[in-house]
Amino acid sequence: MSGELLNAIGASSAVFLASAGSAYASAHSGRFALRAHRNLGLKSLVFIIISGVLAIYGLIVGVLLVQKFEGVEPISDSEGCRYLAAGLLVGFACLCSGIGMGLFLQPPRHHGPLPPFPPPPPATASNGGGDGEESAGNGGITEPLLFMMRSPPPPPPVPIDGKGFVTMVLVFIFLEAIGLYGLIVALFAIGK
Repeated sequence: MSGELLNAIGASSAVFLASAGSAYASAHSGRFALRAHRNLGLKSLVFIIISGVLAIYGLIVGVLLVQKFEGVEPISDSEGCRYLAAGLLVGFACLCSGIGMGLFLQPPRHHGPLPPFPPPPPATASNGGGDGEESAGNGGITEPLLFMMRSPPPPPPVPIDGKGFVTMVLVFIFLEAIGLYGLIVALFAIGK
């Protein structure tokens, strides 16, 4: 495999994976901003901005790797492997960071105890005619999967005060540090 091909795969994977992580975090940050805009105002956009920085990390490494094509000498196989590793390193670090950010802002999926499984059979009553037919609206046929698909309504949003906002921003900064660590190691791998 040629070094140029490995370099190109490294550059494209850095941009693609970092952008995927940034997009995932930005989507959840946008949903959070829509829910919390009434309480936080423009502060709710901080998480979208922090999420967008992940794509910039991948762009930095991608541009540095593309500039390696302009050299007079061809890229050796060992350099190509190193550049591929640098691109994958920053890409996967930013992808993991973005997934962590998105999961942090995602509302909880389940509230309260789980419903019993299998669901209890519905109460049946006779129609009073004495013929023994059930008066259930579905003719006595039950579907346990439909019962399991009903989930309780989500709780009302909890207003976020100043202390809660600072805590959220600190957690987001530490989640973004994962991508930053990937960028730092990738820059060392490129510059060697």
